[in-house]
Amino acid sequence: MKTHGRIALAVASALLCLLVVTATPSIGQLSDANFVGGPPTRGDVDVRPSRLTFQPGARSNWHSHGNFQIIMAESGAGRTQRRGEAMMELEVGVPIYTPAGVVHWHGAAPDEQLVQLTFSSGQTSWEGPVSDDDYLGR
Repeated sequence: MKTHGRIALAVASALLCLLVVTATPSIGQLSDANFVGGPPTRGDVDVRPSRLTFQPGARSNWHSHGNFQIIMAESGAGRTQRRGEAMMELEVGVPIYTPAGVVHWHGAAPDEQLVQLTFSSGQTSWEGPVSDDDYLGR
């Protein structure tokens, strides 16, 4: 009888914890108190944030994203290029938006590290390496 009592107590405790956890608002919930006119709604598009560090001369291969990608240099020096366009230097604090399906690359400058903030959505489709000519803007 003691074993059954302990099992029942354990099950009741687990259910109580589940009730408390699911009934408690999460830290990330949007509250009316923090917005005028009501809180915004969250979309159902998967967005993956990341903070990447590229060593000098390092860069991604050519690739595209199923939905979009936003990159921004947090510190250091970087560059990016959309296929068929000129290579451009990344400016710290200035975001670069790349729409779905646009093939591009990004990475550090030849002589300086890059810390890059990235928001990507959709599957990444990888292609070949970026040539030194493309990387150097020739």
